[in-house]
Amino acid sequence: MASIGAVLDGTIAIASGVAFNTETLAAGTHTLVITAKDGLGNVSTTTITLTVHATVAGVTAAVNDGVKTFKITSTTVSSQLLSYLSSAQSALNAGNHTVAKSYLASFVTLVQQQNGLNTINAAHAALLIGWANDLINRL
Repeated sequence: MASIGAVLDGTIAIASGVAFNTETLAAGTHTLVITAKDGLGNVSTTTITLTVHATVAGVTAAVNDGVKTFKITSTTVSSQLLSYLSSAQSALNAGNHTVAKSYLASFVTLVQQQNGLNTINAAHAALLIGWANDLINRL
């Protein structure tokens, strides 16, 4: 094979054999187009559609990663966000979706309040809100 490459969502080039960070993908449907070209110039294209859904564990990891990468700069805010997520997971473990949704809604409200105050990076806040809303909508 002479070359192989991929493009995610029509704009993000992904080199062959290179991992990409799924934490940058918003909840919802994404398209990956893989193109291979052989030594004779023959081209083959395959399209894969994938759907990203958040989990409480995934959003928790994103909050922790946000702290590590300075996308969340307040330890008070990050602690409260993690508390909401822990409470939501406990409610889910108990089978109480209504309470879990309430904690996730509080999480979204806090992220929205902190977005723009330089406490949570705007792009990271948008992902956190989207993932939490995805969870709420699926419960």
